[in-house]
Amino acid sequence: MRRYLLIFITLSFLHSFYGCALFSFSLRSQKLNHLENNYALKCINLNLWHEAKYHLERAYQLNPNSSAVNNNLAVTYEYFNEIDKAKLYYQNAIKLSPHKSYKENLNLFLKENKSLDSLPSQ
Repeated sequence: MRRYLLIFITLSFLHSFYGCALFSFSLRSQKLNHLENNYALKCINLNLWHEAKYHLERAYQLNPNSSAVNNNLAVTYEYFNEIDKAKLYYQNAIKLSPHKSYKENLNLFLKENKSLDSLPSQ
């Protein structure tokens, strides 16, 4: 009986430790994502578009579900005239967080690039 109790306690400890490690990794990943995105915005303000693109792509790898990163990637791809990628990331941003500003960004993008199909109204 003691043996089973010891095994149970050991497994409980390992499970608890593993869960904390995953939670800690998740928090670090979110913070790094935020830092990469903010640094990219500073690069854009300084007209360092290649640097911004690099950091936004890193931020996207850390968290592809960030609507802000998707929107900022779209703006960056639009700057580089990578139209298909820009449209995709604008659409992703709206799906993830349907804020009015993201929709306005996409509508402005579509107006400026009339050769693209417009989105169905949402």
